[in-house]
Amino acid sequence: MKIRAIEREDLLSAEYNRCICFKLPVDFDRRRTEIAAGTDSLQGRYGAFTDDGVMMSYLIDNPFSVYFDGHAVSCGGIGSVTTLPEWRASGCMRALLTHVLRRGREEGEVFSMLGPFSYGFYRKFGYEAAYAAWEYTVPIAQFAPFRHTGWVRRLRGSDEQDLSRLVSLYARFARRYNLALVRDEDFFRRRFLNRPDEVFLNQHTFFYLLGEGEEAGAYLMYRFVPEEKGSTMEVTDLAFDGAKGLRMLMGYLARMSADYRQVRLRLPDEVRLQKLLAVPPELRLTPTRMARVVNVPEALRLAKKPSSLRAVIEAADDVLPENSGRWLVEGDHVSRTEEEADLVLDVRALAPMLLGSLPYAAALYREDVRVLRNEAALAALFPAKVLYQHDHF
Repeated sequence: MKIRAIEREDLLSAEYNRCICFKLPVDFDRRRTEIAAGTDSLQGRYGAFTDDGVMMSYLIDNPFSVYFDGHAVSCGGIGSVTTLPEWRASGCMRALLTHVLRRGREEGEVFSMLGPFSYGFYRKFGYEAAYAAWEYTVPIAQFAPFRHTGWVRRLRGSDEQDLSRLVSLYARFARRYNLALVRDEDFFRRRFLNRPDEVFLNQHTFFYLLGEGEEAGAYLMYRFVPEEKGSTMEVTDLAFDGAKGLRMLMGYLARMSADYRQVRLRLPDEVRLQKLLAVPPELRLTPTRMARVVNVPEALRLAKKPSSLRAVIEAADDVLPENSGRWLVEGDHVSRTEEEADLVLDVRALAPMLLGSLPYAAALYREDVRVLRNEAALAALFPAKVLYQHDHF
C-alpha cells in the first residue's frame, strides 16, 4: 500500500470513489474537461493506493483557521472520506488518515474537524463530538417589538464598498467564539462578493449590512425557502457586534413580516432567544462537528488559563503517539514530564474539553477521563466556553 498526495491524473479515480461511496451522480464528461483544463486545486488531497496504482481510499484535508480562546489557530477540515467497498476493513483508511493527521501536525495544525456520517467510525481515529448548533425557528411576527432605525445596505455580488466594515465587524464577532472561522477580505470576496448580483437574486439569496453612523453593527445573509405553511427566511450567515448589533439584526427581521412567515437561524448559545421573545420559539440542538486535537502540547499551551496554573495532563493517543505522555502545564508553557499525573484521559475527550463544550464537571462522567488530584487547577483549565460555527470548509 502507498499513501501519497493526489496528482492530476488521479482526479478521475477520486470522482469514481465519490460516486460509488456517496451515491451521487457525476457528470464525468464535464469532469474530464475540467481536469484536462487544470482548474482543480490539488491542495490537501490524498489517497491510499495499491502497489500497482489502484486508488483504495481518498480524502481531502481542507486548511483553514479558527479562533480558539482568542487565538487564530490552524485547523484541518476532513472531507470526501471514501473507501471503495472491496478495500474496506483492510486498514487503508486508518493508514491514510494517520498520514494526513501527522502531516497536518508537522505543518502547524492544532485541531482537525469533520462532519461525521458515523460517530463510531471517527471515534476510532481520535475524534469526538465537539460542537452542536442551536437552531431557532421563530414566527417572524415575534420580532415586532424590535426596531432598527440606522442604515441598511444590500451587498451586491461585485460591490466591495463596505468590505473593510464587513471584515472588521466579523472579526469583532467571531473572535469571541471557539471554532468560529477566521475570515479575511479574500474570504468574503471568494464566498460572497465575486458572484454577479443576478446569481444571488435568481437564487432568492440576499446579503444585508446594518449599522449606525460610521460603524457596521450586524450583517445577515438569508434565502427564501418555500414551505407548506408559508415562506421561511433561512439565515445562512450572520454576525453582530454585541447586544446593540443583535438588536439591529432583530429590528431588521421585524421589517420582513410581509415577506416571510418565519425565520430559521443559528445563534451562539450565549444568546437565548427564548428569554428575549414574548413566546419561546422552537429550538433544536443539531450536532454538526467532531474534532480531535492534532498537537496536544500546543493546544494546552494556547488554552486560556490563569498564569499561575500548574497541572500535569497524561494523554493517550493511539493514532498519533507523539501526542501521548505526560504534559506539564505551567501557565503558557507546556513540556514533557515524568511527574505524576493530575488528570489521565484519552485524546478523544481532550478536544471537547479544551474547546469548552465538555467542561471539567461534565467530563468527570466519561469513562476515559480520570482525575487523580489538583481539581481546582483542572476546573480552571477546562471551563465551559461558548462555541459557534456557521461555515462549511
